[in-house]
Amino acid sequence: MKKVFYLLFCIMVVSNLHGQTWTGTTSTSWNVSTNWNPTGVPTGASNVIIPGSVASNNWPVFAGNVTINSIDMRSGSQLNVNGFTLTLNGVNTNISFTGATLNNSNGATDIVINLNTGVGGYVTHFNSNTVNDAITFNITGTNPFYEGDAAPAN
Repeated sequence: MKKVFYLLFCIMVVSNLHGQTWTGTTSTSWNVSTNWNPTGVPTGASNVIIPGSVASNNWPVFAGNVTINSIDMRSGSQLNVNGFTLTLNGVNTNISFTGATLNNSNGATDIVINLNTGVGGYVTHFNSNTVNDAITFNITGTNPFYEGDAAPAN
């Protein structure tokens, strides 16, 4: 019986280590499980990747407030918060917005990102993005938040 519990525990740990990648194969809705690989809507423990290109340009659109662990928005990616708030838990991971476009189709609100930078040497990067609305970062934690930084040229 111990072996079964140990195996289940290992499966849970490994599944949380891997990110969920937006594919947009079904629609633009964040809450449709088939828009994600592996299939399933991200949770507060999820590490999300939004790549620079997706099927039919189906970029994710929020239908409510979203809480995830981390996000890696890659160059060319887009996200529409649609008037809702993005909360990033930032547990044992880096957070990155690099070359992305952040939109808000609800003109009555601003883009709001609640960011827990946590502890333990992890960082948040916000570089070379296009933000199509006013944006507010509510930052807690002790790890660095870098805006507009760049790595030295090779």
